[in-house]
Amino acid sequence: MDTKPKKKVYSKDIQDKMYDAAKKAVMSIIEQNDHICSANAFGSVVRRDFGVYDRIYDNKRYGSDVDIVCEVDSNFVAPKGWKFRGRAKAFDVYDVDAVENYLPELGKKELPIHPIKFLIYDPKVHDYEETKKWSGIDMAYSKSKGWPVENWYAAKNEPKGSKTRTLDTILTLTLISGGIGTLFSLLPKREIISSIPLNAQLAPAIPDYNIYIFLIMLLVGAVYFLVRKFRK
Repeated sequence: MDTKPKKKVYSKDIQDKMYDAAKKAVMSIIEQNDHICSANAFGSVVRRDFGVYDRIYDNKRYGSDVDIVCEVDSNFVAPKGWKFRGRAKAFDVYDVDAVENYLPELGKKELPIHPIKFLIYDPKVHDYEETKKWSGIDMAYSKSKGWPVENWYAAKNEPKGSKTRTLDTILTLTLISGGIGTLFSLLPKREIISSIPLNAQLAPAIPDYNIYIFLIMLLVGAVYFLVRKFRK
């Protein structure tokens, strides 16, 4: 990796404007994604020492970036338009926007000047201990190291994605119940009677018209999961 060049730090007035613009942009992005559970800011944006370098850094940018570490749930998929920058044990890295898009006085160049970078941590994919060492995901740990960090977003009560998981569970049970119910409705009654204990009491409880209810359940579950698959 390239050695970080010298940085010319902006005035306090510009720092404040950049902080406000960055936070507004980050919150707008999070509001459009149901699977981000938390977002912590760290680095230059929190220290208020944004600046421009005396040359291009790492062939990617001209100045300080905005570092946001996000914990996501297992249904998270990076939106189209996010620029994938790399994958590590700790997180996946994406450029999602740039501060200069909201502050015209910063100007524009062929590469981002101050990119907004999301470090995506998925508990099922990444190593938390590594994430903790390289980002501000654990605020207590970061503060113990003297690293400035701020929590910009935390899902209330439960992650937004948990609603999707609950719906998944309900529709999965609907799909299974519909399939089993349809199968039993199609079986001749003598087969049901010979295969289920206490059959004489059970058989009358499955009248022929129930097949339509079970077929609807089967159809609803199947359509839901097909839509989910193609939306991804």
